[in-house]
Amino acid sequence: MPNASERSTRQQAKAPESAGSLELVTVSGRPHLDDRGEPCAVAPLSQGQKTLRAFGIVGALPDDGARAEYGLNQWRENVVWLSGAAVGLVLAIFVLLPFLGARFAVLQSVVFKMLIPSVTAIAFGTAVWWVFIGRMRRSIAPRIASVYLRSGQCASCGYALESLEPEADGCVLCPECNAAWRQERIGAEDPSDAQ
Repeated sequence: MPNASERSTRQQAKAPESAGSLELVTVSGRPHLDDRGEPCAVAPLSQGQKTLRAFGIVGALPDDGARAEYGLNQWRENVVWLSGAAVGLVLAIFVLLPFLGARFAVLQSVVFKMLIPSVTAIAFGTAVWWVFIGRMRRSIAPRIASVYLRSGQCASCGYALESLEPEADGCVLCPECNAAWRQERIGAEDPSDAQ
């Protein structure tokens, strides 16, 4: 177990990297911790990954960890997106169409009466999903960490860990973000897959 000065030195060494690109995740008011008990982030999603997930195009996600993680949260993400789309549809039908239709004669056509609500529903659904994706991921941070570790990636930054040697305490230290993960968790089989 590192003493207070070693822990302080490790946190100072970790701070510049994690402060700029990774945000610490809290679960129920507590920070997410690596296997040495140090606060760490959960592997972030790129803008491209968020866009693919917002539209449900999971097969195009670049790595196994991101694809497997989507399965953990899929029902919530779909409910949030559909709720936003429903709000957008109601807004378009009861506010936008009457407002715009009274001002522009071209908007009286059937095509525009279908197009405006559809586009508004898609836009609202995606916007609401985008706002809540971080909160949804934070709520299941430990499960996301397990998924990334099973796929051989650092749960904090996504760096490939399988080829790295463990330290004396049995933890593999990520060279990218300094998060420490127990060797036996990296690349391990999911217990539920064995059934």
